[in-house]
Amino acid sequence: MSIQFLWDKTYTIGNPDLDEQHKRIFELANSLPEVLNEGDIKQIIWRMFKHVHEHFVREEKMMKEIGYPQLAEHRKIHDELITRLSDISTHSFDNDQSVFEFKKFIYDWIIDHIMNDDKGYFRFVQEKGGKSSYSNMDSDRQ
Repeated sequence: MSIQFLWDKTYTIGNPDLDEQHKRIFELANSLPEVLNEGDIKQIIWRMFKHVHEHFVREEKMMKEIGYPQLAEHRKIHDELITRLSDISTHSFDNDQSVFEFKKFIYDWIIDHIMNDDKGYFRFVQEKGGKSSYSNMDSDRQ
C-alpha cells in the first residue's frame, strides 16, 4: 500500500517561506521508496531530519519575535517530533511494512502539525495584525 504526500492549499499557513519549507517536507517524504532499500531510506531520513530541524529553528525564532504565548509548548512539540524522527532513523528497515509505517508516521505528523499547531500560530499572527519573517536569522535557538 502506498502513501503519497500531496500538497493542498488547505495546508497553506500564511507565510510563503514556511509554506515552501512545508512543501519540501512533503517532497522529501515522497522520495521515500515504496520498496525496501535501507541505504536510500536512511539517507532520505537524514535529509528530512536536517531540513525539519532547520525549519523548526526558523519557526521558533519567528514565534519569539512576535511574542507567541505558546512558544514553549510549540518548542516542546518540535523537540518531541525531532526525538521521534531520530529514534525511528535508528530502526532497521528490514521489510516493506517498516517503510510503510515510517511513511504513515511522517504523514500523520506533518498533516497534524501543520493543520493544528502551525495554523494556531498564524491565527495568532493575524489576530495581532503582525507580520512574521525570519530574515537574517541564525540557526541558534534563542
